[in-house]
Amino acid sequence: MAPKAGHGILGGQKNFVLNSRSIAGILLALAWTGGFYSVCHLIHVYEVTHRAIHIALPFTTMVYIALLIPMCMFVTYSEDFKPLHPLNPLHFVRIVGKYYRHLERNNMKVSAKDL
Repeated sequence: MAPKAGHGILGGQKNFVLNSRSIAGILLALAWTGGFYSVCHLIHVYEVTHRAIHIALPFTTMVYIALLIPMCMFVTYSEDFKPLHPLNPLHFVRIVGKYYRHLERNNMKVSAKDL
């Protein structure tokens, strides 16, 4: 049986909708990626004179991933976060909190029905 139009690959409901909130989330993720690259580049430049600064690389990467994954979920399932906008700092904290709460409750797995 072929999936109906407007449904995802596996026949589930397709949630991705390109709207202003999704575009803002994509641009925010791109800005973080540029910032992450810049910080990593600076760490490598200063590593020549300050040998211990390379210790900052794992922490920088953990923060980057911890911020990027909830934003990817927001962009993918933006209809589940209807009243929230990622450029509002309070809304962003709610998006991240909602993502990690559901991740913790569901044994480190998140699906659209859980959000």
